[in-house]
Amino acid sequence: MALSDLTLTAIRAFKKRTPPGDPNSCWIFQGYLNKRKYGRIAFKVNKKLKREYAHRIAYLLEFGAIPNDKCVLHKCDNPTCCNPKHLFLGTRSDNMKDMYSKGRENPPSGESHCRAKLTYAEVAEIRFLRTTGISQNALSARFGVSRRNVRRILDGEIWKEAKKSCAH
Repeated sequence: MALSDLTLTAIRAFKKRTPPGDPNSCWIFQGYLNKRKYGRIAFKVNKKLKREYAHRIAYLLEFGAIPNDKCVLHKCDNPTCCNPKHLFLGTRSDNMKDMYSKGRENPPSGESHCRAKLTYAEVAEIRFLRTTGISQNALSARFGVSRRNVRRILDGEIWKEAKKSCAH
């Protein structure tokens, strides 16, 4: 990505939403954040809507072009940060190594997973109700999940953490 890829509108929008602060602290993006908390700027190029990450714009404005095979990574691990001092270039592999080295590889699970259909309390209830003789099919219908998922809950294959926190 090159500076010529940005419009003046995009640069103004970025600067308006990213007030610089202490040169050593994170500069928090004040605009739209996606689910993973990365700032995004939307702008038009030749009547087509384009979106770019705010931290990539920050890097581009400070250091210049970003090669196509590179990612802009955060030293501070703060996805909302746009302080160029906190940003560096790396490959996707570098990004993954950085994530693992800092212990950030554990995906959300249980209730905190974005696609969770059950709560810890409901999982505990499924386990309890099964001990009273209610069939897996009935549990599946009652809680709106597949019979296979009920079986996996009962086997402890999924919702393992619910065993520790929600005993009846």
